[in-house]
Amino acid sequence: MSPGFEFLDHTADIGVRARGRSAEEVFAEAARGLFHLMYDPERVTPQQERLITLRANGYEELLYDFLSEIIYLLDADKLAMAEVEIIALSPQELRARVRGERFDPDRHDGRMHVKAVTLHQLSVEEREGEWTAVVYFDI
Repeated sequence: MSPGFEFLDHTADIGVRARGRSAEEVFAEAARGLFHLMYDPERVTPQQERLITLRANGYEELLYDFLSEIIYLLDADKLAMAEVEIIALSPQELRARVRGERFDPDRHDGRMHVKAVTLHQLSVEEREGEWTAVVYFDI
């Protein structure tokens, strides 16, 4: 089965297009795409867990904040996440559980340094029962 995300090239940035049958699924796929940009999540053991709770004004803002939090966990706490579970999601609130472990460059195959989520072409849409999100990252 192919992943529910694909990479998009852009000058000085890289994007992810995530697809799913629900908003929850598309948020999880966007996070998985981010994991794959930063390191090999297959090599990460889900030993530690973090609960992420966010409030915002719409799916785009929530996705921006959610992916920014995942980048923060790696940059500040040195945590590489490999699993994501969206517990609750509405246009105003996200509750998610992410699992991973302390980043080890020898084991986790560090790939690229993702500096930040950008607002460039950020979108979350639902059409005929299929959800799609597009997000670009500053690298």
